[in-house]
Amino acid sequence: MQRMAALTLSDSLVKLAQAHRILAAEGHADGTLGHVSFRDPEGRGFWLKRAEIGMDEVAGPADLLLVDFSGRVQEGKGDLHSEWPLHAAVLAGNHDFQSVVHTHARHASLISASDVGIEPLTTEGGYFALDPIRTFDAPRAHIDDSDLAAAMAAFLGTSLAILIRNHGLVSCGATIEMATLAALYLERAAVVQLLAVDRAGHFRAAKPEQMTGRAMMLRSRNFVEQNFAYYARAAQT
Repeated sequence: MQRMAALTLSDSLVKLAQAHRILAAEGHADGTLGHVSFRDPEGRGFWLKRAEIGMDEVAGPADLLLVDFSGRVQEGKGDLHSEWPLHAAVLAGNHDFQSVVHTHARHASLISASDVGIEPLTTEGGYFALDPIRTFDAPRAHIDDSDLAAAMAAFLGTSLAILIRNHGLVSCGATIEMATLAALYLERAAVVQLLAVDRAGHFRAAKPEQMTGRAMMLRSRNFVEQNFAYYARAAQT
């Protein structure tokens, strides 16, 4: 079997820009807020969009900053998001993660303010059936210092995604595609969950073991690459 060529840094930064646009197109946009990071393959830190623009405006590598784990901008021009420590803590704490998403997707943010969890009512919730979505109770509104970010990263552990109470979501992955799809499907699962809230007793969640195959799909390279490519095409239309 022919092995796929490794992506160059330039290819990865193009994909990182696509990830921002995909999430904006899928309901994660919030003005200039929301960001996706990618671990620099040379160990210099991570890449993150500049703070002055929205996710839908990230056109390419010129809109990205290389940030070291101390928050110093090494390459690129523009302002740095105040919540850069969130990305630094997750990537420093788990070397299996190569990408982190943080957005204020509306429905997931609303779920974060409740005691209603994400259940496998449909396929979207099924992706998280073996790794239930938990909610981190932060003591203040922003994850913008190293101590709080480290606490959040420890709470996240090896999970693909969590909610932050009254705030938004964080998702991660071994690739940009995986982190992006985890955020995308978490928001869709939240939409379904909210539709079901007023109809309590009329819906039955699947048993976790029934969703094993579905849950593993979100960690499948073929699945995440194919679906990321689809959403990238859709975001251009």
